[in-house]
Amino acid sequence: MSDSLPTNEEELVTLFFPDDNTKTISDLITHLKDLQVNAGWTGCTETDVKTELKATFNWFSSWSF
Repeated sequence: MSDSLPTNEEELVTLFFPDDNTKTISDLITHLKDLQVNAGWTGCTETDVKTELKATFNWFSSWSF
């Protein structure tokens, strides 16, 4: 992947897990939730992460969740 912003879920997952092509968007959501909880946002849910992903990457044409 280039240094440009991701344009879809697959590119986003690859950005976070560049050496593991078995990872999915679900793995990324769980990973991001765990990072937030470990950083102190103990009430963070997968729904929170999905909402933030959709807001942050609002140029994606669709999501699988």
